[in-house]
Amino acid sequence: MIPAKFRKDREELAMRFKTHALTCAVLALWVAAGLSATKPARHKGPLTSQLNLPWPASVQKKQPKYPPVLTPAQELKTFHMAPGYQVQLVASEPLVKDPILAEFDGDGRLWVVEMQGYAVGEKMVNMTEPVSDVVILEDTDGDGVYDKRTVFQDKLVLPRALKSWIIIAP
Repeated sequence: MIPAKFRKDREELAMRFKTHALTCAVLALWVAAGLSATKPARHKGPLTSQLNLPWPASVQKKQPKYPPVLTPAQELKTFHMAPGYQVQLVASEPLVKDPILAEFDGDGRLWVVEMQGYAVGEKMVNMTEPVSDVVILEDTDGDGVYDKRTVFQDKLVLPRALKSWIIIAP
């Protein structure tokens, strides 16, 4: 039998724990609601470069030794295309990793050769481990941006070519 003094302390400790747990749960929900409310609206369709920038683009003579890392959307702003042309961002990381070659098939899918083992580290050596893939990207919702990734072939060593075939049955 637990003495009354210890029982009261135990009940008080349990009540404090419940209060703190409830406070933490409310705080977590509040933070989650705040984060979801501050997310920008998802852009419908591919991001595109600006039209009719000065052409030809000026050449920057001073380049930084270590250029800054840009997001795909920031990088898109650096493209200067000939009048009437623009670049569309239809796939980026994490959907595709280290792409070296891409080719469309007859169904609008994008076949991509990913070479994760190329020029790795400070010495820029090529890995001989089978770490590269051929993947197929698909736009499943028709908004012009690829949103599904299927690994067609994995565990390749430095793949360098790709050819998708269109077969028409009689």
